[in-house]
Amino acid sequence: MKKIIITALCLLVLIFAVSCGDTEPRDSGSSKKKPTSADSPTPTPDDGNNNKDPFGQKDPFGQNDPTPTSKPVDNEPTNAPTNEPGGQGGAAALKDAKVGDTVVLGAYEQDNNTANGKEPIEWIVIDKKGSSLMLISLMELDIGKYGKYGNLTWEGSALRTWLNNYFAEAVFSEAELDRIATTVIVTADNTNAGTSGGKDTEDKVFILSLEEAEKLLTDKAWRKGHLTEYAKAQPASISSKNGWWWLRSPGANQKRAMYVLQDGSIYKEGVGVDMDTVGIRPVIWYTP
Repeated sequence: MKKIIITALCLLVLIFAVSCGDTEPRDSGSSKKKPTSADSPTPTPDDGNNNKDPFGQKDPFGQNDPTPTSKPVDNEPTNAPTNEPGGQGGAAALKDAKVGDTVVLGAYEQDNNTANGKEPIEWIVIDKKGSSLMLISLMELDIGKYGKYGNLTWEGSALRTWLNNYFAEAVFSEAELDRIATTVIVTADNTNAGTSGGKDTEDKVFILSLEEAEKLLTDKAWRKGHLTEYAKAQPASISSKNGWWWLRSPGANQKRAMYVLQDGSIYKEGVGVDMDTVGIRPVIWYTP
């Protein structure tokens, strides 16, 4: 009997010890769900550097950075325009220009180095009506014939065709061409020689007449033609620094046209229209 009681007591002690060691709560149906990777907080970009992706890896091309560290490239040409002779003029200078000023408009090969592109053309303002400017090139931009030898007027000259087709398109942008007026060109007869100035024409680009040269180029220095390096390099070009340049007025006969000599004086007898050593100073009416 005594052994039975002792055995029973041992069993009770063992049961009690096991129940006290069970510390994990049993699932009652309302216990908290164990966390998973889906419940982890999503990493955010580095607030101090927006060119990092959510995982802290720097964008190698910087495409996510809304604030570039370097300044944007300035689109203004490095040779900023000025309104000084020998410099560059620009749209602003053109708007403020007055008679006698030198401005810049368009571009044409001048330094005879085609590898560096065309050079900006300098023009002298020789007249002004309202906001429109009458411009003549400072330099003789090219040389060539007035036209094929024979009875000729400005209307049928090869020079007129060249200026209003090839030259105009080569020199000016479409926007600039839109601002160049189509002008009615009246070429007076040479009453002393009895030669005809021909019919009136409508041109965007032209050359001066005798009357215009005498009236508008009162400063003889303006009449002196200076050949560009490109013009000097042409096969028929004269070697002198100052060259002759064409006027559209008829000379002593219908096969001649007047021109300006190297010293700025005007030779009214004219020279044969097929003379290929005479320079060209284009003229336009431009409204900035």
